[in-house]
Amino acid sequence: AEEIDRECDALNAMGYEHLLLVTGEHQNKVGMDYFRQHLPSIRKKVSSLMMEVQPLSTENYAELKTLGLDGVMVYQETYNASTYQYHHLKGQKQDFFWRLETPERLGQAGIDKIGLGALIGLSKDWRTDCYFLATHLSFLQKHYWQSRYSISFPRLRPCAGGIEPASLMDDPQLVQLICAFRLFAPEVELS
Repeated sequence: AEEIDRECDALNAMGYEHLLLVTGEHQNKVGMDYFRQHLPSIRKKVSSLMMEVQPLSTENYAELKTLGLDGVMVYQETYNASTYQYHHLKGQKQDFFWRLETPERLGQAGIDKIGLGALIGLSKDWRTDCYFLATHLSFLQKHYWQSRYSISFPRLRPCAGGIEPASLMDDPQLVQLICAFRLFAPEVELS
């Protein structure tokens, strides 16, 4: 708790007021007990608190909102179920539909901001993943219109010792995709 407090003070000293906590998906280390313990004190030090966290239940998200949570980023990684299964072999993360339905649970819990994204290059056709990302966004905006949305475009790139991309998106294609999303959803934050 003291280390978290010092980190928040250091961020404040640098002028940061908006915080994205990235926790990973280890339930025993960063589950609801951990969040209950630390979110209230973190929230006192920031103007906006968002998390990139493992998919949780609607009830858990609603509780996190009472603790000061403003938004959650959850990336489907791919909308191709067989590709998803290939890369997620164990644990709760292997449940494709549990992850796919996470933004709906966020909307049901009344979370203010919901961040979506697909890991471009994980599947063989990044265009298909981006199409389904847009379709997913459209569905959510119609059903959970009280929430704000953001879209991220992370790209899987070739690197030594890493996962080889199944498809590559070059820079002009990324710019074209960002422009298409800007036209499709002009009010959505893009990163």
